[in-house]
Amino acid sequence: MTEQEYPVLVDRATTPSLAHLEQDFQPPQKVKPQITSTHDFSPLFPELVHTAQTIPNVENLSFVQISENIPARYVMVHEPNLEVFVGSLHPVGSLYETSVDIEHTRECHQAFTDALKRNGCIVLRVVDVLKADCDINIRARIALERLAEDYLTYTPSVSIDQFKDASYYLSSDYKRENIRKMSDDQLVQIILTRPNIVLSPSSRNTPVTAIRFDLRPLGNLVFCRDQQITTSKGIVMSRLNSSQREAESRIMQFCWEKLGIPVVGKIPEPHFLEGGDFYTVKPDLCMLGVGLRSTYSAAVYLMENDLLGTRRFAVVRDDHDRNQDRMHLDCIFNIIDDGHVLLLEDVMDPNSNKMRYVDEYVRQVDKSYSLKRKNIPLYQFLEDESYQIITVSNEEQLKYACNHLNLGNGSVVGVHKEVARRIGSLPNYKGSIEYVEFDGVTSMYGAAHCATQVFSRY
Repeated sequence: MTEQEYPVLVDRATTPSLAHLEQDFQPPQKVKPQITSTHDFSPLFPELVHTAQTIPNVENLSFVQISENIPARYVMVHEPNLEVFVGSLHPVGSLYETSVDIEHTRECHQAFTDALKRNGCIVLRVVDVLKADCDINIRARIALERLAEDYLTYTPSVSIDQFKDASYYLSSDYKRENIRKMSDDQLVQIILTRPNIVLSPSSRNTPVTAIRFDLRPLGNLVFCRDQQITTSKGIVMSRLNSSQREAESRIMQFCWEKLGIPVVGKIPEPHFLEGGDFYTVKPDLCMLGVGLRSTYSAAVYLMENDLLGTRRFAVVRDDHDRNQDRMHLDCIFNIIDDGHVLLLEDVMDPNSNKMRYVDEYVRQVDKSYSLKRKNIPLYQFLEDESYQIITVSNEEQLKYACNHLNLGNGSVVGVHKEVARRIGSLPNYKGSIEYVEFDGVTSMYGAAHCATQVFSRY
């Protein structure tokens, strides 16, 4: 079945409630603003409080980000599971930095999720969204079955003609028959591990023999930042720049559609864009890093298709470094609050190949963007924006010191203890910072910012 044949997953007027996804994730009472939503998302999120009237220059969208420092409301995460265990059997080939202790990784991820909840976030897990309502809504169950069908493949070891009457056991009909009998959890595991069963004809016992079981695990889905970006216009689906990850965006789009959350755009070929390169800095400014993962052509596509929603757009160029250790912008830079940022100190050295340069574009009356200035050192651009720069050493950056998560108003969850203390010691820093041990996840080449998709801030 092709992607085009999927049914519409959400009819907001008839879709049963997904409120049970939230029942364990309610924020403290003190963070509930009294706002009425302009959209009827109440069947999906009874606590949803976001309105287009409160968001400058955004029309008819509730799931947006206009600043990294606005309090986070809804966060999507994916808890590491079997797919990470399989990926850890060959870390480098799975885009991991080192081997992974799956139990420790899960413990770290749970502690991080608990920190998000303590800070008032409602946390949704990808697995829960995939399974949601399948027990009470046949349409939801059918949609999950069809997604699983596309992620399970049967491959003949010899010409299909040699299977003769047994060819039925390689067919979509046989696959569909089996999938219908599986539990929701089994279907999710199929989606996350993408099994390929290699079959050979047999003259004894059963008509075919399974001679090999191949798994193609989505071991990087834990990094929910990358499959999409949330701009001031809404969610834009990415196009990931690694063959190991190319299936992830489709799964995340399935989740957004199931939740009834608008997807306003999708990066097409030949462009590449990954969410770790994107920031909504402030209501009139967003940034995209381009280099190893995201491409300049993707930045142009965002501008030409009016997917940003900000007056200014800073394209941060990595011209010479392009190293896996600094693959995304959030590896070397992050926003602490409205007055402070973290930045890798080598990026400020004109003699270093780690220097980053900014091309600044400004939106015109006709909604097109024009280049205002170019080749501005990133640190100079940040100083021009009145940010105080807190430098991070090369050693600290390699331990993901920049890759914290800003939950709004300077409330930060960090994964590097010494840098967290440095931030907390700043005399004019008025926020709060919590340290969580995250080395079980950083072994997979990512940290707190990478492992979350904040898709609603208020």
